[in-house]
Amino acid sequence: MGTALTVATALRAATARLEMSESARLDAELLLAHALGVTRTRLYTTPEFQLDDMSAARFEALVEARARHTPLAYLTGQAEFWSMALHVTPDVLVPRPETELLVELCLAAWPRNRPGVLIDLGTGSGAIAAALAHERPALEVFASDASAAALSVARANFERLGLARIGCLRGEWLAAIATQSCDVIVSNPPYVGADEAVDIAVGFEPAQAVFAADDGGAALACIIAEARRCLKPHGFIALEHGCNQGALVRALFAGQACVRIATHRDLACQERVTVAWRD
Repeated sequence: MGTALTVATALRAATARLEMSESARLDAELLLAHALGVTRTRLYTTPEFQLDDMSAARFEALVEARARHTPLAYLTGQAEFWSMALHVTPDVLVPRPETELLVELCLAAWPRNRPGVLIDLGTGSGAIAAALAHERPALEVFASDASAAALSVARANFERLGLARIGCLRGEWLAAIATQSCDVIVSNPPYVGADEAVDIAVGFEPAQAVFAADDGGAALACIIAEARRCLKPHGFIALEHGCNQGALVRALFAGQACVRIATHRDLACQERVTVAWRD
């Protein structure tokens, strides 16, 4: 890509290099803005600005990494979820837009000013916990993860977003959670089977947050087996799962004598989140 490039020239070259991406131009703009430490708007207003050698080299390295399918969020260190800017690292999943359905369903089920206790299992970046804590300030929110590195990322996001009241717990699913201690349990656990075809980007994400045994159902089954015990009467649990796992999740909930079991579809009309209640 060379040195002494202008913004306009650098963007044209990077867009061509990133033709593998459906959003090549946007990717190039975000990477250049990150390399220069400016906003995308600044790029539009200063197309003839020349990159110094260090900035050009930094941008070239970012573009090459993106061309190798490294997720954009890992290169910029930032992802958006529920209109919040979250810091992300390769220790956590990149938040997906379809996971916002999980947040929407919880908000619909829990009145804004109603107090209660919510736990987000396998919190990763803390995206779900942060969104729910922001929208439901009366809830006492906890975020748990088995990974100390992931929990560190989540804790930093909570502090930066002014949500330091969210409690962080290290642990495996609900094993250490007291009986009838939660009003709401939410989770986007690993649900991809080891032999499933996945998007290239998944190969860059932490395997323990993506893949689960038993054709992807192991983590879901573990959470559901303990959910009824941990929920208070009339509490509910909402789980994200694979588009072909709705029937499995409903059957697992039914086996735990849960009630009002319902699976909801995402914007692509795929079964994505199942909600169940404790009577």
